[in-house]
Amino acid sequence: MRELNEEPDNDEAKLLMSLRRSRKAYFIEYICGFVLLLLLTALYFKGIDIPPGVNYIVSGIAIIAIASAEISRQVLRYNIYNTKIEVIKGVIKISRKNINFHPLAFVPDITLKQSLPQRILNYGTVDIPLSGSHTDAFELKDIDQPAVVLELLEKLIDTARKKK
Repeated sequence: MRELNEEPDNDEAKLLMSLRRSRKAYFIEYICGFVLLLLLTALYFKGIDIPPGVNYIVSGIAIIAIASAEISRQVLRYNIYNTKIEVIKGVIKISRKNINFHPLAFVPDITLKQSLPQRILNYGTVDIPLSGSHTDAFELKDIDQPAVVLELLEKLIDTARKKK
């Protein structure tokens, strides 16, 4: 991660961080997929015959579990610039949403949400209320190192407040 310059030399947006949902958020899907594939491989090397239909079904379930987790990760991306947050959704049909730090200068608080397993695995959700209420909130969901991202966003919002 690059350091944030307190006084940027121009108003051009500079990419500071690009985030995707963490693979840790899909831990169960990955474990299920790999355990099923490992089980099929172990049965094959032990010489235990499995009916081909069952073999294909179990292999398909394992591949779908792993592929669905990876596709879900690719669908959503967050780019944090020195002036805005860009949310990019989609793979084929892409939509982009920009959240500028200028309006965020009025945000009273930013919240970090982590359950116990998320704290252990160091991922979580950063919640940013857009209009001062948590009902209208923007979330950076299931990102790695959320405390670092929270600190970066607080610095960027403070910089936007000082410019105003």
